[in-house]
Amino acid sequence: MSVDFLVPIIQEIKSSPLPLLTIQLDESIDVSTCSQLLVYYRYIHDGNFKNDFRFCKPLESTSTLREIFEKLIHLYKSIKSHWKIFVVCADGSLCMLGCRSRF
Repeated sequence: MSVDFLVPIIQEIKSSPLPLLTIQLDESIDVSTCSQLLVYYRYIHDGNFKNDFRFCKPLESTSTLREIFEKLIHLYKSIKSHWKIFVVCADGSLCMLGCRSRF
């Protein structure tokens, strides 16, 4: 995804009067059995909820929770903002791993 495309999205998120950002994580395995992390943003802009695709990145190892968490931290730092409300949702085994690993 082009960096130019992401700049307006990040500006919209930062300009929101309500400091709320929801990130949805999904792990997908493509036809070549490469594990990928898909990330979507959900935020409020001009009184409406907006959903935007952030990125799809390969997971280099065996999709451990540590690797996913490190990518999430990098994502959070890339926004360069402090949030009062920050929500992460995941599905399936990622969520289960999070419960067991104190994620």
